[in-house]
Amino acid sequence: MKPAGTIPLPGWLQSQTTQNLLSCIPHADETVRFVGGCIRDTLLGLPVKDIDIATIYSPQDMLKFIREKGFKALPLGLEYGSIFAIIDSQIFEITTLRKDIETFGRHAKVSFTDDWLEDAKRRDFTINALYLSPHGKLYDPFGGQEDLKQGFIKFIGDPVQRVQEDYLRILRFFRFLAHFGNEIIDNPSYEACKKFSFSLKQLSIERVHKEFLRLCSAANPVFAIQKMYEAKILNILFATNRTFNETLLDRFIQLEKKYIKSDSLNPLRRFYLLCISFSLPPLKEHNFFKFSKEEKNYLKMLSTLLEQRSLTDTILLYRYPKYLVLDCRLIEAALTNDLSKIEVLTTRLETWQSPLFPLKGEDILQLDIPAGPQIGKYLQEIEDWWIKKDFLPTHAECLQELVHRLKTPSQ
Repeated sequence: MKPAGTIPLPGWLQSQTTQNLLSCIPHADETVRFVGGCIRDTLLGLPVKDIDIATIYSPQDMLKFIREKGFKALPLGLEYGSIFAIIDSQIFEITTLRKDIETFGRHAKVSFTDDWLEDAKRRDFTINALYLSPHGKLYDPFGGQEDLKQGFIKFIGDPVQRVQEDYLRILRFFRFLAHFGNEIIDNPSYEACKKFSFSLKQLSIERVHKEFLRLCSAANPVFAIQKMYEAKILNILFATNRTFNETLLDRFIQLEKKYIKSDSLNPLRRFYLLCISFSLPPLKEHNFFKFSKEEKNYLKMLSTLLEQRSLTDTILLYRYPKYLVLDCRLIEAALTNDLSKIEVLTTRLETWQSPLFPLKGEDILQLDIPAGPQIGKYLQEIEDWWIKKDFLPTHAECLQELVHRLKTPSQ
C-alpha cells in the first residue's frame, strides 16, 4: 500500500506519551500505523480522544515489547488481535493486521496478516480506513480523505456485505452522516441500510442505545435523522408509525445554538424532543433504549418541569438546577415558537442568585414544638408560602406566619 502523501505530525503523535509507546516497538516506522478516528479527526482539525494503532506484530509480541520497557499492557481480545497499552495513564488500543474469515455481529473469525490493504478492506467506511505512519506518511487506499472533504459517507466495497457483517453499521452510517456528512447520500450505502433495517432487532439494547445517543450528539443531526425516518428506522427504534416532525427538531437545534454553550450539548435533551415529535411519552419503555439511573432521573425531572412550566422562572430556578430550567424553556420555545420566556430566562441567569429561605428547624424548636417529623412539615409549609410570596417575607414574617397557622390549624 503506497502512501497518498504526508501531513504535518499532529501534536498527539509528537507527545512524549505516544513517543514512549513507539520506543517500545522495534522498527516502529515500518511496523505500526495509527488508524481510524484519530486520523480522521486530525484531518478535520477536531480534538483527538482515542488513539488506535495497527501493527504487523502479533498481540503476544506487542504485550512482550511493552512490558519489557516497564509499561503496562493488557490483553483486550487476543483472539481478535487486540491489546491495551497503558503509557503514562493514557490508553492505546493496538490491533494486529487481520482479515475477517467469517463475520457475525461484533464477533468474527479472523486470520492475522501482514498485508495492510487486507486490513483496510475489512473496515466499515472509507473515512475510517486512513492510516498514518509515525513519520507522517498518510495511507488512503479507498479515497477516504476526499470523501471526508466532501462529507461523503460510504461503505468500503459492497455495502450489503458490510451491513450484513454487523447490523450496527446501519446506525454507524447515520451517525457518521450526522457528524461528518453533508446533505448528500451515497445511495448504495443508504439502500443497504434501508434493506436490513429490520435486522436492528437482532442487536443488543446497549449497543443501539449508545450508538443512537452518539448520533444525537452531533452538532446538527436533523438531516441524518430525517433520512433514518425515510428509511423507517425510527419507526423500528421507537415502535411507532407516527410522522416525524422535522421542523420541530430543526427549530429546537437552532434554539440550542443560540442559547446553549456548545460544550453543554445533551443528547438526552434531543431524545426527549424526538419523543415529543412522535407524540410519545419520553419515559415510555422503549424497546431499543436502556437508560441508566442518571439518564432516567434527568428525563423524569425534565418531564416534571414541563408539567410545571407555567410557574415563574424564579420558582423553577429555586427548586431545580439551572440547566434543567433552561432545557425546559428551550423545549417550550420549540413547541410554541415563542421566544419570550427563554429570552427572559437567559437574561435572568446572568445575575441569578438563589434566595435563601430564612427559617430553620431551630427556629421552630424555640416555639416549644417537640423535635420530630412535624418540624419538617412546618418548614415545608412555610417555605411554600414564602415561595408564593416571591421570596420576600423576612425571618420575622415567616415566624409570624407559622405562629398564625399554629393558632388556626384549619389553615
